[in-house]
Amino acid sequence: MATKNTAANILNANIKGFLAHKPILAANGKMVIMDIGVESNPLKPVYYEIKVFGPSAQAVMKYLDRGSIAEVSGALNFSARQGKGGRLITKMSVSTDSVKFCKRGEKHFARLIAVGNLGANPQGSKTANGTEVASFDVAVNRTARGKERTDWIAVAAFGGLGTACLSYLYRGRQVKVVGAMRVARWKGRDGKERAELSVQAASVDFLAHSKRRVNDGGRAAASESEVAVAV
Repeated sequence: MATKNTAANILNANIKGFLAHKPILAANGKMVIMDIGVESNPLKPVYYEIKVFGPSAQAVMKYLDRGSIAEVSGALNFSARQGKGGRLITKMSVSTDSVKFCKRGEKHFARLIAVGNLGANPQGSKTANGTEVASFDVAVNRTARGKERTDWIAVAAFGGLGTACLSYLYRGRQVKVVGAMRVARWKGRDGKERAELSVQAASVDFLAHSKRRVNDGGRAAASESEVAVAV
């Protein structure tokens, strides 16, 4: 659904998976740290560091153990740095005050929820079977630890959703994107490995307009009512 209101920028994650180890109580006694593994690929789980605050921290220490299944939602922080030998080390952490205890055997997932602005007009392409794909980057500006930072999210939208994005989105438009979270890796021209958060969009909400309302095809953006129907 489209709206004329501007929403606050956010970068959150909703994750369900298994605990890789017994939860650890921080030295200050106010936070519990645990790693959750998400088995999107059973041979190579993706791990997320979870920081739990508030009353939930005590419950986590009491009831969860290695192998337990848990679901968390909270603010996401992504970082990438060069380690020894030039190897790129990526880290994803989620801060939360709410943990849901789940049953073993429940499906794992890692969803990303981002509200931000397009850095450029979306680019269109097609898959081998002719499915429309819209690719664009979303900038999420926010304050972390008292400092301003910008996180860039690479978004891919397929099928009818991709067609709508190509028709109605443009540089500067604010969107809310929800979908499966991944880390995209590549080598830059300097030969060094790079990484960024990426998401295969399950939904894209078209939010506030910027003054520039021309999409990649040079067509004027539609009215709010038309956009609402498109998504």
